[in-house]
Amino acid sequence: MDALQNATHDVQTQTQTQTQVQTKAKTLREKAEELVGQGRHAEGLEVLETALAALSTSETEEASAIVASIANVHWTEGRPKEAKSRFETLIKATTDALGEHDPAVIQTIFAAGHACAESRHFSEAAEFFHKVLRTDDLDAEMAVRATWALAKVFDEECNFDEAQKFYEKALEMEQLRTGAKDAEILLAIADLKRSQEQYDEALVCYKEVANMYRGHALDSQQAFASLSPVLHAIGGVYEAQNRADEAIVTYTELVERAKTVLGARHAQVATLLSEVAWRCLQAEYHAQALEFYAQALVIRKEDEKGLQSLSVAFTLDPMAKAYAALGRRIEEIECLDEALCIWKKNRGPRDAIVARTLQRIGQAHMALRQWERAKASLAEAFDMHPSMPGLREDVEKSEHAAAV
Repeated sequence: MDALQNATHDVQTQTQTQTQVQTKAKTLREKAEELVGQGRHAEGLEVLETALAALSTSETEEASAIVASIANVHWTEGRPKEAKSRFETLIKATTDALGEHDPAVIQTIFAAGHACAESRHFSEAAEFFHKVLRTDDLDAEMAVRATWALAKVFDEECNFDEAQKFYEKALEMEQLRTGAKDAEILLAIADLKRSQEQYDEALVCYKEVANMYRGHALDSQQAFASLSPVLHAIGGVYEAQNRADEAIVTYTELVERAKTVLGARHAQVATLLSEVAWRCLQAEYHAQALEFYAQALVIRKEDEKGLQSLSVAFTLDPMAKAYAALGRRIEEIECLDEALCIWKKNRGPRDAIVARTLQRIGQAHMALRQWERAKASLAEAFDMHPSMPGLREDVEKSEHAAAV
């Protein structure tokens, strides 16, 4: 019994010592990274070497992080061979201590590839990832991770054929491993196809990913955070294909889900409402655009800055365009007048956007044949920015009409 207690105590003491060493090494690494961030590379490198020396070869996770920081210094100072050499030295030491098939060794090689990729040294990254994949009896999960990472490297290098091949291979491997497709890998394939303007194929992938995320709880913020960029991407593909109606439907779904998850008065909801409104405006669905802008306006007027927020002015401005397109000139002028007050307060009374808004107010008054009001607004705008496109012609027209 005493022997067992002593052995247990020794293990606990050893574990506590290792934890303390790792904590100290991490603290030193963070201090060194601050020094490097200040341009004090030599000092940072010295601290990093001290931190690495304190670790044993079995403490691979922190050692990998330290070596990655050392390599970054060498890369910054134009010494790529030294950077790669540090990773190879760490891998060799770990291999000698633990054996080449130990999971910690494989993780160290993978971490080296990841660090190279993060620093955009893609050929070195690919070399390390290939080394992982050449390992005998490689764990299925690590095989997927390394294959996916290699696909990302090819993607970054614009080697799109190889990227697609490895993305699809990773997707197939993960499906065999878990029985289900991986949404993130499928999303990477969709993004790749979209970048190559293979829009129909991209849509198939995006929609499959969207359906995966739609299967989660409707009020889940995590599910919404995952689904939101996918719906944006689907809408973007529809826009690229000139399929405005389907794009608007997609963006509208995004708005409704945001209301459910974030609350109908959330600032992000206002942003999404303005985005879909702008797309309706571009598609000349002016009444629909007004509906969305009106909802966004209510939210923005309720925020902490209230009626004088620039976001309110940026909402009123396109609303005025929608009113103008519908021939509702009085509402157009009301929007522009309200926006004008905000522009003057936030941008200054002689800013170009103030002059442009005055010009638009003048044009709206001309459309209503209110010549004196038009003349006054246009003259004020002309006094600020006489070279503004079309402004001189508007002034002359209003003066002539007012005189008649």
